[in-house]
Amino acid sequence: MTDVVFPDAAGLAPPFAVPAGDWAALDERVSLTIEAQNIAPEIEQYIPNYPDLLQACLTWRSTTWSGLITHAVNTELFGAKAADELGQLSDDLSGVKPGDPVPEAVSFIIRVSFQALEQLAGQQAGNAQTLAGPIAAFVSANQAADASLQKVPLDGWSPIAGPIASLDAAASDLQTGWGVVVSQLQAASTDRLQITTAELLTSNLDTAVTSWTTLGAAAAAFVSMASKLGSDAAA
Repeated sequence: MTDVVFPDAAGLAPPFAVPAGDWAALDERVSLTIEAQNIAPEIEQYIPNYPDLLQACLTWRSTTWSGLITHAVNTELFGAKAADELGQLSDDLSGVKPGDPVPEAVSFIIRVSFQALEQLAGQQAGNAQTLAGPIAAFVSANQAADASLQKVPLDGWSPIAGPIASLDAAASDLQTGWGVVVSQLQAASTDRLQITTAELLTSNLDTAVTSWTTLGAAAAAFVSMASKLGSDAAA
């Protein structure tokens, strides 16, 4: 039989690990691009893809950035709920000796709890997928702009290759990470999977509690950082 392995948050940290300086550089590029739209013909001499860049930046300012903040808020809430549920399950198993079968009553509670978490994780996975398209367009437009600026520099426009690469990697990892969490929660909540070894289960629970608590704190720190980039950027 296969024992339940509860998902941890290891694959969900990348967006919150992007340095604040990178987010600030991205915000500065967005501001420059939007402010320059009244002199678009002149800008296009240096950045031929400026119309695409402008559209990507307008979308970033209007929905993508706020979507990332909302996703972080929901991640913080999910992390707190997951840690709380796991902590309760750990308490429920405190009287079970290592190697003993997990009581069916506890197994039932585990499945019900993780069915609820699976629903929430599915929503987060869907949100990550929704953000993927606009982020990809934003990354692509800025990479093209950087390539043009390397050939013909424009005063005041600094390359942002590093921050763009960080964002691109984080967005990709975000989708993959939530996909793994959903899959593992589905496995943990199915009636077909036997929850057997208390020793393995409690060990995994302790690790997962720490993981989700840490992710929740990182998500909260991101929201705090984002609020300091300016009301226009965070709106």
